[in-house]
Amino acid sequence: MTETHVVFDWGREEQKRMTLPIDEFIERFLYHVPPPRSILVRSYGLYSQVKK
Repeated sequence: MTETHVVFDWGREEQKRMTLPIDEFIERFLYHVPPPRSILVRSYGLYSQVKK
């Protein structure tokens, strides 16, 4: 992280590196935050019934 850019790794199969301006990084990050009082689907991943 610098004063103007953020560098982070992403990718599942192979790790890739991306550099973004701070404002665009925050915008993309907040895109994944659910809105208040939203109903989330918990039927997959960590919260699935199969894992319990």
